[in-house]
Amino acid sequence: ASLVRGCLEDPEDNLGAAIRLATEALEGKTATATEFRDPVQAKWGAPRHLDAAKLRLETPLLLPRVAAGRAILMTAGRSLPKELIEHLSELSRRLGPLAEPLHAWLAGGFAVHFHTQHRMSCDVDIKWSRKVPIPPDLQIFEISAPESPGGTNVVVMDGSFGDAFESFPPEWEQRSKEVHRFGDMVLHVIDPVDLAVSKVARFSDRDREDIRALAGRGLIDPDLFARRAEEALFLYVGDLTFVRRNLTDAMQIVSAVEHQPAGIGEVLAPNREESDSGSAVPDPFGISDRFKPPRES
Repeated sequence: ASLVRGCLEDPEDNLGAAIRLATEALEGKTATATEFRDPVQAKWGAPRHLDAAKLRLETPLLLPRVAAGRAILMTAGRSLPKELIEHLSELSRRLGPLAEPLHAWLAGGFAVHFHTQHRMSCDVDIKWSRKVPIPPDLQIFEISAPESPGGTNVVVMDGSFGDAFESFPPEWEQRSKEVHRFGDMVLHVIDPVDLAVSKVARFSDRDREDIRALAGRGLIDPDLFARRAEEALFLYVGDLTFVRRNLTDAMQIVSAVEHQPAGIGEVLAPNREESDSGSAVPDPFGISDRFKPPRES
């Protein structure tokens, strides 16, 4: 449904392939008569749920919707500011055609905004797959910020971000999900659990609020959070006393928020992930697939 509404990117046209396959499979099939009807099916005059005749009529209508939806950078209700999209598009234009794709992994405040719409940021934390010389005139830009006195915020993107001094768990780039392409530039957004773990090392007041916002939207499974945090700490050398204290406090935030009732429009279930292998559900972060009852301890 999210793909059909244009709320998900589908660069490999998986939905289109499924629709064409279903259309071919339904060719010539007849509906089985039954008394069952629900209000939606009744509007089609369908004798049963998922009536073949209905699907033959409906599936071709989905394709143009999907094609139109791909122009929208919106993923499961999540979005990035249009100014950032325009800025990265201009950077891609300046870089020109590349011999191989240039991957950009987005973390930090803009990733928090993507997942929660919680806040904006004054810098763009992107890890690049290769060294990218950001032109001086593209290192600073403005984004709309109605809450600011001037109505805009100045944002810095100088290419200096790195993950070596933060608590990013191993292989966080591989778990990040592609959300947009600008020519040969591929933009990924960090997984919400990895994003929360990356906040543990510094653990400022803003980091605490970011973790609370992610957890409040059902995006963090406490067990998975703890496991990835331990994986991140394994990469550290030296005294971990303060970092472990931060982790203890972060776990308390995640555990407390998880059991709070969600407001209208918010996710009601916690992010329960059975494994790190991904989900077959066409949801970029597998959120809907993780709506499962808590595991027994």
